[in-house]
Amino acid sequence: MKLKKLNYTHPFTKGLYPEMFVEERIGQLDRHSNYLKVDFIMYWVDNGEKQIIAEAFLPFKGIDFTAESTNQTMMCLLEGETEPVPMLPVLMANAGALPEGAVITEIGYPNFTDVQQYFEGGSIQLPEIIVTNPLARMFILKKCVINGDTLENQGFEFVE
Repeated sequence: MKLKKLNYTHPFTKGLYPEMFVEERIGQLDRHSNYLKVDFIMYWVDNGEKQIIAEAFLPFKGIDFTAESTNQTMMCLLEGETEPVPMLPVLMANAGALPEGAVITEIGYPNFTDVQQYFEGGSIQLPEIIVTNPLARMFILKKCVINGDTLENQGFEFVE
């Protein structure tokens, strides 16, 4: 997984970088404790060498129906309604699509079990984590905070 931002201005030093990148690194996997931590590095390339300027991580813990879990429900607001509702039943009732006029209000947060449905790789055979699911990409952009802000707010985009 790789994200890129052209003409990145560092929020603290105000330094300008022509290209800034964010990549994942597997931080920790403990299948017995149902725990995965994905580390991210932010870097720029200088004379062919990665210059890491910041790091972050996203933890995924627990399985369904346990108290010790990072699980948070994805919510959406249906057109004409005033209160958000859980998004999964809405998707199931509409052949996997949000109805016209519905808006995602909370992206949610998967647990250890659920995140495995959205990430491919992260193994000895395929070390790079690959994320193609649009909701999983949205999650990373909205939940990964590096240099004090989300990747989305800093203008990063996935590199294909």
